[in-house]
Amino acid sequence: MKVRFSIVIFFLLISHLSFGQAIGDTNAVHWDYPIKAGTEEWAALKTWDARYDACQIPLAVLDTISTKELVQVCLNYPPYATYELFFKDEREGITFLIKRFNGLWELTQRKDGVSELIKAYIDYPVLSQFEKDKNSKNYFAPLRLSFLELVLADSLFLNQLNTVELDEFKQIVINKYADKVQNSNVYGLSSIKNTLLLATIVIDEQKIEKSTKQQETITNFIKNYRYAESNLVIEISNIIIAL
Repeated sequence: MKVRFSIVIFFLLISHLSFGQAIGDTNAVHWDYPIKAGTEEWAALKTWDARYDACQIPLAVLDTISTKELVQVCLNYPPYATYELFFKDEREGITFLIKRFNGLWELTQRKDGVSELIKAYIDYPVLSQFEKDKNSKNYFAPLRLSFLELVLADSLFLNQLNTVELDEFKQIVINKYADKVQNSNVYGLSSIKNTLLLATIVIDEQKIEKSTKQQETITNFIKNYRYAESNLVIEISNIIIAL
């Protein structure tokens, strides 16, 4: 049963935040992985450690690649989906990938790493219908958007934002949430929960004044978001409106 949300129109007006829009062709990447998932070469690698190793970015590339391009390389990371395949808690899986993949780790070390991730997030498409062509760049877009949201929710990135930036980022996330709700035929409840998780983690990080009930609800959702029932999802939505 689909959950209807009352906040969609309210947040569609949010725009022109100081992080700005990503400009130009965000898919223009000058380095690519030598082995891709689904290929014979990929299947020949019998362990996931071998696959992780095969997808490391050469140090010479890391030394010269722009942060904007590095973000796009990370979004195309072939083993990205292992964060939910092998971990009960998706966030633990993301933390593992950040430490295991030198591209994501490099982003945590760059001063503009989180800002470029946010620009990519602003620019990331929310589809109005399912992409049926497996060769299309948008075929895996919904899954990779959730991957990007969980990466941004990691403390290694969020802790780099100051109070003003956190407030602006919260509005960006809420705007993306509204877009997903408007296209709930493509983005199911699980995907919407990922966006709400990011929003609630940002709100929790802001340390803004909340009622005891609001804080308890936020804490509960952050801890149990994957199994949250529809009533808790709606309650979190209302808290986001209020704050």
